[in-house]
Amino acid sequence: MNYTPSEIETAQLSFRKQKRRMRLQSIPVVALIVLFFGLRLLGEDHPWFLAADGWIRNPDHHLAVIGLAVVFIAYVLWIRLSWRCPHCKKSFGKQTNLSHCMHCGIPLELK
Repeated sequence: MNYTPSEIETAQLSFRKQKRRMRLQSIPVVALIVLFFGLRLLGEDHPWFLAADGWIRNPDHHLAVIGLAVVFIAYVLWIRLSWRCPHCKKSFGKQTNLSHCMHCGIPLELK
């Protein structure tokens, strides 16, 4: 398809902003995942693991753990729903490294 230079520039600028925003908003979720698995790697005898495990198993904290799970699921759904082409507004699906939109063909990355 033929796109005007201004359409291409607008789509590329919007895509860069969207990509940057999604990366920044992923930092807290990635940090939680690394923290969780980091505690697991320390081993069950490590004091930090025991403290975290005890906190999670405490019945008073189950609501907080469920809340964290809900936040994580909401985050994944948000990523799936907002990862769209800035030009045609169709979803990219699971694609992450895009040079152009698979639906409309507009270039998204500078060459």
